[in-house]
Amino acid sequence: MKHLILLPILYVVPIILLIITYKIWKKYGKDYDVVDTLEFYPPDNLNSLELAYALKGKVSKKDVISLLIYLASKGYIKIIENNNSFIILKEKDYDGDNIYEKIFFDNLFSDSKYSTVYNAYQTTPKDLFNKFYKTINLIKRKINLEKKHFVFEKTFFKSLTILMLIIIALSIIVIVPRISYYGFYKINNSFEVVFKLSLLYIIFFIANFPYYIKVFINIFLSFTIMVSSNFFYIKDVIYDNSSYLLGFVIGIICVILMFIFLDNMIKRSKYNSQLLGKIYGFKKFLETAEKPRIEALIKQDPNYFYKIMPYAYVLNISNKWIKKFEKISYQMPEFYNQFMDTEVKKVINVIDDLFNKNIQN
Repeated sequence: MKHLILLPILYVVPIILLIITYKIWKKYGKDYDVVDTLEFYPPDNLNSLELAYALKGKVSKKDVISLLIYLASKGYIKIIENNNSFIILKEKDYDGDNIYEKIFFDNLFSDSKYSTVYNAYQTTPKDLFNKFYKTINLIKRKINLEKKHFVFEKTFFKSLTILMLIIIALSIIVIVPRISYYGFYKINNSFEVVFKLSLLYIIFFIANFPYYIKVFINIFLSFTIMVSSNFFYIKDVIYDNSSYLLGFVIGIICVILMFIFLDNMIKRSKYNSQLLGKIYGFKKFLETAEKPRIEALIKQDPNYFYKIMPYAYVLNISNKWIKKFEKISYQMPEFYNQFMDTEVKKVINVIDDLFNKNIQN
């Protein structure tokens, strides 16, 4: 028994649901426009870790490690070269109000020893080996959890609405062709398919897995569920009437597009979008600044090069930033006074090789 009256449902409803999904995304998921602005200094007094989070919406271990250079530029620590390694000296207690800087600083010297040579507490990569990576991971988890509102707007329930629309569209393309061909006979299997797939999508919607893992597992399990549930009995309908084949293809395309909109429902806040424009402008300046402009900034602030270094480090342009100063005369700051005869590039390499690789276990 063929119920051709149901054919328009297969064509029209998934398209309508796709349009509704698009409108939800456009209003609640589409990012605000980002306008680059020229910036000579890091915007909004962000430290290097916070700038990296504002830019990417998450931080890496490298971003956390940039706080070592940042705290040195603020005069809290001094970095001393020592046989292709380095010693970190505690210049003064941390008196700031940034929780991430405080955790980093306190744990940096948690097992430090007092040096009579330097008259200060000191720590080395050897002291931090197999320990400090826990601090790095703690700061990563903390900022990624606490600063979400700083970057993204809350769109969970809007995303859940789209997920429900996807399930409705899926139900139509799975059940309607079966009803059209068999009537209401033998459709229990279709409801079983819809239930299993709906449960699967909801689980992966809630789960905090990387997107590419969600996609891979979703496709694999969806295919497994369909095959194991004899879903492909739908081929009888499709072979019998090509109109249903076209409707089925349209429905599948609609569901795929709806999933794409769902994946892009993570919307940056209006403040973060404005901040992003400042960060882009700041990075562009660091990459393209001409010698006269840099010399003028150094004249105003002799430590400008080193204040910017932790930010160039997290923006992955530290080599470009260093190269700009190869023909510019600038004064080494106090916290690098033991590196007078050493290129700054070597300092960065030391931090990368010894601090980044060894300490992070």
